[in-house]
Amino acid sequence: VPLCSRTPASLSISLLGSGGVAELSRALAGRATHLAAQLTRLDVSDNRLGLHGGLAMAELFKENDTLQDVCLSGNKLCDRVADGLAKALSKNETLTRLDVSHNKITGSIPNELTNLTKLQVLYLQSNNLDGEMPVDIGNLKELRFLNGSTNNISGSIPASIGGLRDLQELNFFENRITGEIPLSLGDLWNLRSLRFHDNEITANISRFTTLGNLGRLVTLDFYNNKMVGDVPASIQNLTSLQYLYLQNEHYLPLRKKYCRQRLPNNGKYNYRIVRDEYVQMMAMHCEDMHDTRFTFNSLQASSSYDATT
Repeated sequence: VPLCSRTPASLSISLLGSGGVAELSRALAGRATHLAAQLTRLDVSDNRLGLHGGLAMAELFKENDTLQDVCLSGNKLCDRVADGLAKALSKNETLTRLDVSHNKITGSIPNELTNLTKLQVLYLQSNNLDGEMPVDIGNLKELRFLNGSTNNISGSIPASIGGLRDLQELNFFENRITGEIPLSLGDLWNLRSLRFHDNEITANISRFTTLGNLGRLVTLDFYNNKMVGDVPASIQNLTSLQYLYLQNEHYLPLRKKYCRQRLPNNGKYNYRIVRDEYVQMMAMHCEDMHDTRFTFNSLQASSSYDATT
């Protein structure tokens, strides 16, 4: 992998062949100081860097304080490479984008990442990360896109996340996240996508009273969790909402509107109508309302036309 004799401000390398990773590592190691002078963008996505290539990248980053955009996605980075990368980048004051998605990185999200205060994009999705989100994740004040989906991240959503006032997308679906939904999420006024489906969140969604503050939200997805309660009344304030995915248990407005009627169990289904007609639905009076299981179930499954049977 020959490097230009003149240090590039942007370096993009793809499709490394057999032995290319080792050659790249030697080249970078030999010219790390020279590269550090001007390099602002590094894209080596969709290669086969693996453990050794990842560590070589970390060595390069130690000598560099000008990088703004780093993309290492799809490289089979494994073990605890994230720790080495995070420590090497922790003093960087220019980095705005870091993408280590679609690798095999293990361990927890390094706390050192919260030192990257200029970061606007952080992509961690599709790895084997575990542990909890960093408590100080709210330090990343300029962050706009945060994706940690499809990992094994556990614990609760830290309250400090409400400090990310510029955030537009917050996606942590397909993890093992538990606990409550912090009211500070309602401080993310610029949020357009909030996706935590397929987790183990045990919150009472009725207590998410600040939900209505998210006036720019387009997608709300908490489907397939372990939550209880009914969708909060503030749902009606989400005037930009186009996609609403919750489990049937949270749709009291639907059961009131379609009083004692059966509704198809469509699984994950966009019930944006609940936002559109929340006031009208909740104003309806329904005596002896069917429970969720009976309402959203086929007649064959219930073996009866009578809700009292």
